[in-house]
Amino acid sequence: MKQAKITYYDKYGESLKNYVVFKQKERINVQAIFLIVLFLTATVYYALELLAMVESTIFNPQFYAAIFAFAFVGPMIYIARKRKKFVVFTERGLIRREGFKKSQYIAFDEISKVATDHERTLILISEDHKLMFDYTKFDEDFKKVNEILQYRGFFKEDPEEYTVSIANGVIVVEQKKVSMDEDTAQLFERFIKKYQFLTPGFMEDLIFYNIQIDRIQLTEAKHVIFFLTHLDVKPTHPENTSFQSQKTDEAMVVFENINNVSIYSIDEKG
Repeated sequence: MKQAKITYYDKYGESLKNYVVFKQKERINVQAIFLIVLFLTATVYYALELLAMVESTIFNPQFYAAIFAFAFVGPMIYIARKRKKFVVFTERGLIRREGFKKSQYIAFDEISKVATDHERTLILISEDHKLMFDYTKFDEDFKKVNEILQYRGFFKEDPEEYTVSIANGVIVVEQKKVSMDEDTAQLFERFIKKYQFLTPGFMEDLIFYNIQIDRIQLTEAKHVIFFLTHLDVKPTHPENTSFQSQKTDEAMVVFENINNVSIYSIDEKG
């Protein structure tokens, strides 16, 4: 874990505070277990020889040292490398540690390509790294990375702003909430009873073509309010649960902190 923290510090120049460690589930090779059992058996037999409890003298110190190196040290190094395979899930990216190799880090905002079958294999590619993960070797919560990739637009969806927070070992990935200043919040409270839906942001999900403006109001806070006969709403708008384009009835749009308003008409040639 120390090496992973160093990798993170080298990347951002700050300490890693919020993270979740996913240990990679690895099966220990049967041969390694057999060799350790063989070493333990040899140790018991060698002890019996030293205590003169058996008549044979198969072992000598050199032979026992060779068995120790081959049947105990080797398998224990192998097991230690297996246990050092883990992934550190941070709010900015993933750090992979495999055995005694240097930690590899891939930031979410640097991922350029993703390949996955959504069941077992996940491949993340950036300019510097190509990391492959096996879903089945980690706890289910590791799939939170899929939600991040979804927001980043890798699974046939338009990219959306999102936030990642980690507290007490819990990873929360959610859509970024649009914040309102005090003046906008007052307008929100003013119209909440008149309009069924009031949604900050998502301007790209509204269609303003061929609409009629009934009136325009400019507030002291330099907010401009357009009162409309209707709005066309795209299927992607979060309040549009039908997932089909819809035409509203009476609607309004508020633009915050406008510095200049110009109204002009387009002539027949324009």
